[in-house]
Order: sequence, then C-alpha cells, then structure tokens
Amino acid sequence: MVAKGKGRVALRTSHEPCLARRDRPHRERKLSQVLEQWEAYQRGEWPVRVSEGCIRRLSFHPNTREHMFELDEGTRLSTWVRQVDDTWYTVGWHARVEQVVFHMPLPVGAVPVVTRIWIGNVAYCSETLNRQSTPIPNWS
Repeated sequence: MVAKGKGRVALRTSHEPCLARRDRPHRERKLSQVLEQWEAYQRGEWPVRVSEGCIRRLSFHPNTREHMFELDEGTRLSTWVRQVDDTWYTVGWHARVEQVVFHMPLPVGAVPVVTRIWIGNVAYCSETLNRQSTPIPNWS
C-alpha cells in the first residue's frame, strides 16, 4: 500500500503493523498490557532470570553515559547498569541480579528490566575462585 500526501510517500505492506497510531485508546490498551505483566511479576507469576557471580570490572560507557559492572558468572560474562549508589559496587564482591522481560508492542518489542540487585561479601567470591563446587548462599 502506498500513501501519498504533501510530498511524502510512505510504503506499508498489509502484514506490517501501523506504528504511527497515536490515539489515546490505543496507547492506553497497550500500556495496560504492560501493567498486567508488571502485576503478574509482583504476584510471582511472571518468569524471572537470575544472574549470579563475582563483580569482575567496573566501567563507564560514554556513548550511553551509563556506569556499568561486569559479572563473571563462571560460564559467561554479563554486563549490567549500576543502579543507585556506585559505592556499593566493588570488584571481587559477589552480586546477584534479578531480571524480567516485558513484552511491548512493536517497534519496542522485548524490554528487559532489572528488578533487584543483591551485593554480598568478598569472601564468597574468594571461596568460589578456590573451589569449583561452592553452594549458593542463602539470600533471604
């Protein structure tokens, strides 16, 4: 389908969603879907993913202006945005990051959200480096 008007041409195939909808009922319906996902998370009904390991490196990414930390999970490295107080993040300390993924309509799509970060003692990371099979600490 081709739409013409005032010197602009917009191409859109019939199977592509219209991304230009700005009407209030449409926005409210889409936002209510996200609110339903958040409420399901609060009830414990939304899947969460936990990354756990030792803080390996602290960094600053000038292009995004974000303070980050790198987590060594043993089998992989992951990078996370430092939340709240930067002084909580110390190389060698243990951290656990809980993340959920909410699903927004296109063009946004999947939105990962960090919901909690626990930062623990350096002793756990030292023990983990020295032993292969260390039990996961109780974080309650």
